[in-house]
Amino acid sequence: MGVLHDYFRAPDAATALRAMEVLGGPLAPDGNGRPGFDGVGTKGIDPDVVLGELVALIRDVPWTTDVIGDELVWPSPDEVPRNAEEARALPPDAPWATGPWLFELDESARDTLAELDDDRYSEIAVAWGRTEELADFGPVDPEYLVELVTELTGLARRARDNGERLYCWTCL
Repeated sequence: MGVLHDYFRAPDAATALRAMEVLGGPLAPDGNGRPGFDGVGTKGIDPDVVLGELVALIRDVPWTTDVIGDELVWPSPDEVPRNAEEARALPPDAPWATGPWLFELDESARDTLAELDDDRYSEIAVAWGRTEELADFGPVDPEYLVELVTELTGLARRARDNGERLYCWTCL
């Protein structure tokens, strides 16, 4: 079992929070069989490390933990356990223990993805596949990574062009 990370676009955090009301998250089909939000589903591509590696490669900078700035939207940031003791005292069904979680990505990450030249998809995807985090999955199909880079870039472009933000819904 892996960690799912669905990236999607929404005009604001209040709209993105609707994803928390849908069993299966923002990309789950609605009553008409369409996803609730425009997005890209991934497994193991977390925003801070693995997606951060992609953004760092596009920017041609070393990866650091703050390449992508993100802000917790759900569960409420006001209810973050302040220490390990508080975390251990949470009930087993507390959102902090079970998820899902919702993060808003900063505009610079969105814009970096959106501005990637189409002719660099393959180059960036191959370099991304060589990063330690992706290499740990074993050999990753380069065509899959090109497709994923293409989808993430397209999502970022649609978000930017519509004045929207990118969000990451994370679920165990």
